[in-house]
Amino acid sequence: AVVQTLKDANAALYEKLMDLEMGAAERYVETISAFETAYDGLSKHTLESSTNFFQRLRDLESAYHERLLAAGAEVLEKMSANGGEMEGLSEEGKMVAQDKDTLFGALNTAHDARITRLDAKEDEVRISEERLFGKIVLKALDEEYLRNRTRVTEIWNLVNVVQAEELAKLGASNRDEE
Repeated sequence: AVVQTLKDANAALYEKLMDLEMGAAERYVETISAFETAYDGLSKHTLESSTNFFQRLRDLESAYHERLLAAGAEVLEKMSANGGEMEGLSEEGKMVAQDKDTLFGALNTAHDARITRLDAKEDEVRISEERLFGKIVLKALDEEYLRNRTRVTEIWNLVNVVQAEELAKLGASNRDEE
């Protein structure tokens, strides 16, 4: 009778522990979902801010390029007014400045290279943010799954292995006493 009472208590303990674990698992899933929603909002804000930042950089680069083109045109005018000579300009600079197409081609190529680097960096930031978001949420879900499986295994082992062995020993000792 005592052994049966303990077995019933053991079964009730198993049910109670499993109910508690299921409640904990549900709360973890709700928490992870809330985290995912909040992190998604933060991630979208970060992406929007970085997009605005890189657009501003492209605008500044374009303004800089326009000023360089104006300065290049001014150098060409001064050189043509001075018969192809300009004080303070290196030989290499003089060679580039003598040909309008070469000068503006070099300026445009440099501008295109800077814009390409900005675009590549923007893509890198965006991809990194998206990848990080996915990794963090997936890691939280994986860790919760592992925690839950570990806890369920511990509960099962506690009730069905450890306590069952103890109850079996108790039952055997009760039979010996009878």
